[in-house]
Amino acid sequence: KGTFADVIKVSNSVLRNCERGFNLSYEKDDAGKYNAEKIIFENSLFTDFKQWVLHYYRGGNDESTLGGNLHVNHCVFANIGSRDKDWVLLNKGIVTVKIENSVFYDNSNIQYAARLQGKDNGMYNSVVYNSGEVKINSKAPYENVMAKNPDFADTKSYMPGKKSPLLNAGTDGKNIGLITP
Repeated sequence: KGTFADVIKVSNSVLRNCERGFNLSYEKDDAGKYNAEKIIFENSLFTDFKQWVLHYYRGGNDESTLGGNLHVNHCVFANIGSRDKDWVLLNKGIVTVKIENSVFYDNSNIQYAARLQGKDNGMYNSVVYNSGEVKINSKAPYENVMAKNPDFADTKSYMPGKKSPLLNAGTDGKNIGLITP
């Protein structure tokens, strides 16, 4: 509480076996405050978390603080959460959320993978398989999101198998999920 980061970025990383992930939810006075302007997760694997990977909160209706930006691109979230009230990405009040080219895989104990609220929150060319659902409102873009088994070659590297629907299916023409450098 009372801290603010310009950018928190996780790139080309593997995070596994955690109790919970990044907690940016302590500004509970509902005055429009939040703890980071931008959070970027790219080309990273998040696996075996007992709770959420991210709890990102901006409460209240103070329109002078129209911020909070979450961008998730080419990530895999696997085996997250241990109870139905857990989420993979728990975000509330965040103005801009863009999830693309990512896989939510085998998060079977949760009800929701993520929340999309408003026209500036969207999910594109991604897979949500055995991971609850994405909670969206009617204004949030939700395009080319599959519920198909990603058919990974193995669940250690989470790279797609030879017949995977992830192959060359990203918004950028690359594979959905992790990309090799």
